[in-house]
Amino acid sequence: TAAGMDPQAARGAPGANNLGKMAGVMGRILRGNPRLALVFLDVGGLDTHANEEASLSRTLKAIGEGLIELKESLGDAEWRRTRLAIMSEFGRTVCENGTHGTDHGHGGLFVLAGGSITGGRLIGDFEGLADKALNENRDLRILADWRTLLGACLKDACGISDTALGTI
Repeated sequence: TAAGMDPQAARGAPGANNLGKMAGVMGRILRGNPRLALVFLDVGGLDTHANEEASLSRTLKAIGEGLIELKESLGDAEWRRTRLAIMSEFGRTVCENGTHGTDHGHGGLFVLAGGSITGGRLIGDFEGLADKALNENRDLRILADWRTLLGACLKDACGISDTALGTI
């Protein structure tokens, strides 16, 4: 376990250094089996509380490389049909703590990517980083419910009805 990381936080999920291999295998499986439409990959190792700059720079690089591997293993035609929803189940504090890391916060992250996504834009609200915009003067406020965001992705990608989404 890297310094400052909570070993229990990943709940057994492999670290980002394994994402490239997992994504490559998953891309080939998806490309070879058109009946598969939905895949979840869980990545651990992001719950850092100390020396965050060094650990996150390695982890985020590995995640980026994993996403490139997924794109390449899917091939151009399948990538154009692909939507990625990348999210964290919790946010981090805005300010650094005493051990050069951050602590658990409220507002999280939700990124849409993929060949079918028009990128380069922020969808939703961002209230800024001033103390008055922060929850308890320490972290981002929750401005969107991840269930609504994932539901919109399922509706768009799979044609799932609002009624079915309510059940899911």
